[in-house]
Amino acid sequence: MAYNGPPVEYPISVASGVAVDLDVENGKPSVEGGPDFDLYYESGLPGTLYFSRRDGKVSAGMLATFVARDKASPEACANSALITKTADAYSHKPSDVVCVRTSKNAWAIITVQRWGSTSPFNVELAVSLWRPSP
Repeated sequence: MAYNGPPVEYPISVASGVAVDLDVENGKPSVEGGPDFDLYYESGLPGTLYFSRRDGKVSAGMLATFVARDKASPEACANSALITKTADAYSHKPSDVVCVRTSKNAWAIITVQRWGSTSPFNVELAVSLWRPSP
């Protein structure tokens, strides 16, 4: 699959209990959640990002993988065998990024900048969104 480049890049701060649609509309992602959410954050020890519904069931088309930061690309995301439903402050390696196939079939390559271990308990993310070519 071909992707439009360069990617749309943006930072996002996600509060605990919030679901996020990573597909950017009008220049920013939707943090209201809804049926098209791509991730959900829950603070605590450890803070956890969920890439499926909270009941653990993966929605149609959802896929999250880990890849090495220096090799991150839509192709590396699609070919990664390290599939996950969650990432947390204990298991996530700083040298990895999380790739999330979004509800609109784009790849969001997510770098965790800061886990919410102190107040405010938001997780700070840097997102590179690669949209598929029409």
